[in-house]
Amino acid sequence: MTTSLQPLAVKTHSEFFFNDGNAMLRVKGSATANASVDATKTLCSTPDGSSTSDTTYTYFRVHKSILSDLSDVFSTMFSIPQSESQSSDPFTYEGCDMVELHDDVSDVTKLMKVIYGRAPVYKRLSQTSFDFYVPVLRLAQKYDMQWILDTYLPCVTEGWPTSLEDWDALEQEVQGIAERSRRKRSQGASLPLVDDIFVEPASIIGLARHFPSGLRSILPAVYYHLSRIPPHMHRDTSAYANYADAGGCTANRSLLLASEYEALYSGQAAMGKFFFESILNPFTKISAAATGCGTGLKKSKAALHATPVTVTCSGSAYWREVMSQRILNKLGNNAGFLDVLKRMVADIRSNGKSGASTEADMCSECKGHLIGGLERLRYEFWQELPKFFKV
Repeated sequence: MTTSLQPLAVKTHSEFFFNDGNAMLRVKGSATANASVDATKTLCSTPDGSSTSDTTYTYFRVHKSILSDLSDVFSTMFSIPQSESQSSDPFTYEGCDMVELHDDVSDVTKLMKVIYGRAPVYKRLSQTSFDFYVPVLRLAQKYDMQWILDTYLPCVTEGWPTSLEDWDALEQEVQGIAERSRRKRSQGASLPLVDDIFVEPASIIGLARHFPSGLRSILPAVYYHLSRIPPHMHRDTSAYANYADAGGCTANRSLLLASEYEALYSGQAAMGKFFFESILNPFTKISAAATGCGTGLKKSKAALHATPVTVTCSGSAYWREVMSQRILNKLGNNAGFLDVLKRMVADIRSNGKSGASTEADMCSECKGHLIGGLERLRYEFWQELPKFFKV
């Protein structure tokens, strides 16, 4: 006696349940608002009417040829005959092969969006785009979809600078965003903070565990960025509002493994050593007076056409007694090394017009000598970042 199939209402994906599909993907879990379902469709249960709890599954009806062409893993799964020995719940639907995926419904939805050309287009890497890329990359790696890895890994790496010039450009952009956001909020408008926009660095390091070769190039910048974020700063701390308003970011260090903690803190120690040897050592080349120092000629603003007055150049002493201490103070306030040196250069160029100091008694030769030395130090420091963090 033949038992007829019993109809059973289940959740089918509203976006990826194609009428002409010939492959069924069954994923445990219910679809979210961004991966909606249509509960009016029906599948068929086993001949005896028994089944597991299907309300916990979402079904995707897709095209076998598309998935097989993109993934050898899917091709192999589709080639394996579906039998009762392979599944305690062998559903069939209009001759479609059934494959069960042990993945999250929302993650599979994102993967299908990429496969079927419905993925959102992001202009740049942000926390929003990163949250989309991560599950897509992990599933692409799991199911051996190399073209997705080749397409989306660069979307992550392009969001982080790999040169000092790009780092400075990104920092300038961050400050611009912080200023605009601060101005708008002061007018009663609501704009996202920098901390809401840019990707949290520890999560990048976590992703790099799965893609060490693909993301290695950006890890020096990521670790450096993480190193300058105060460990005690969180969104629920009292100081967060002012900190975030100035463009500060937070980090979730709990995402790091022990080896990654070690890389972070050993890198911070290495940076401190580099800083001491390059900046504070009294015998360092940058502390010496410039060749040609001593001419010290300048014209007062009150008498531009008067005979130049010879003065004693304070360049070398200024470096030893003023600037080195100022850099120490700024680094003690969690300012990044690169940012501190950049501000020092700007201050020297402006002749102290920023109000932080005055270099009025520094001859042009020493001024150029200090600027050149600081800019070289910034470049050397950037080049050493991979060694500092051993990445």
